[in-house]
Amino acid sequence: MANPPVQPLCAMCNHHSTKMCSGCKSIRYCSKACQRTDWAIHKLVCKDYQEFLPTRPSPDHHSVISFPINEGQPRFAWVRYIEGYSRPHPEDLSRLGLEAVKLGSDGHVEVGLNELLDRHIQPHHVNLSIPEVVNLCPCCNRDLAPNQSLVKVDHELADTYRGPVLAWATYCKEDRVRKPSDIDLTPMDFRHAVDQLRYIYSTIEVQFGAAHLHKVTAVRMNCEGDQYVMGRPPIEHVHEAASMLQKTTQISAPVADILGLPLIILKAPAAPVWRDRHLHARMQNLEAPMLNPVQPSTDTGSLIICRKDGKPLHPDHVTALMAYTIAKLAAPGHSGNCFTTADMLRLDLMDQVSQEDFQRWYKERQEQRRHCSIRQHEIVPSPFDISDDFMTSADQTDYWTDYETDDEED
Repeated sequence: MANPPVQPLCAMCNHHSTKMCSGCKSIRYCSKACQRTDWAIHKLVCKDYQEFLPTRPSPDHHSVISFPINEGQPRFAWVRYIEGYSRPHPEDLSRLGLEAVKLGSDGHVEVGLNELLDRHIQPHHVNLSIPEVVNLCPCCNRDLAPNQSLVKVDHELADTYRGPVLAWATYCKEDRVRKPSDIDLTPMDFRHAVDQLRYIYSTIEVQFGAAHLHKVTAVRMNCEGDQYVMGRPPIEHVHEAASMLQKTTQISAPVADILGLPLIILKAPAAPVWRDRHLHARMQNLEAPMLNPVQPSTDTGSLIICRKDGKPLHPDHVTALMAYTIAKLAAPGHSGNCFTTADMLRLDLMDQVSQEDFQRWYKERQEQRRHCSIRQHEIVPSPFDISDDFMTSADQTDYWTDYETDDEED
């Protein structure tokens, strides 16, 4: 099987490319808009690559991308490969501040798919060496200096990858014809490497991000991208700084207001993995309209929700609020067996909403769940009865399933 042609798709989206960078002539875009969006990242290597390319020491040397710990930005470098082209020669790795032993199967990741674009990387895969410190909680790695070459990419990456990082090419396993020229990295690979470093960081942020913020127990409602790319559940409990209580809500929640449960709803800052990416479909939050059926919108990204009074907000409270909204505002005769959207709700039925009615409805709902034969549910007190020290340990994905079935029960 012959190797595929040079990447014909845009570096920033999955549209066919029509333009090429006039400087390095090695990265393609579908439009000037995508090229402008990528410039903050691409400019870090564009000129360097132009000056670097004519300096190949010999045909046995191939281009890699080095992220030195003590230099101001990433740079291209020439290395020789060991026999079989599995990884760079130990002498060249040493010159770049890396040890060959660290690039074994446990010391790097092979990137064959750009997770953000859901696209196979061609004409080779990209290997990334990852410092061992990445696996540590942020509070445990402060004795190591940040990687200065990543500061201009993202300060979060510099603070996380506290050690040298190297990107080098490897053949795809399916490649039958293996040309040495196919393992030269270019600025297009730099874009893939940045995307992958951001992706890894964002998964680490999910694990360690709340380590120092045990202030307010809140709920995160994740957008499509955070669910399907980052693997986050549709809804989960999170810890936010108490300063969130001083902020003005960005999205109204009229049903919650009538119930006497005022909420602060903020659009979650985009994780670095989404930075400079305008993938509209990935930022859709299909359930957000149920929080505000008066002015419904799915263009919210992920949402962070907390109570204005600072009391714990449980994921089950949010799913119950949305299920109750459907139960009260759905048109008479509406079948609970179909998926309900905000435009199916009748705002003239808002006078049926009250705290007393919600408490009755919530109690009946909990009784149904208590006797559910499918699985054991955690019984969560009503938002009006929950204690300040209530914490959840249940599987958060259960709550979303319950939300989807609740409007069938009513």
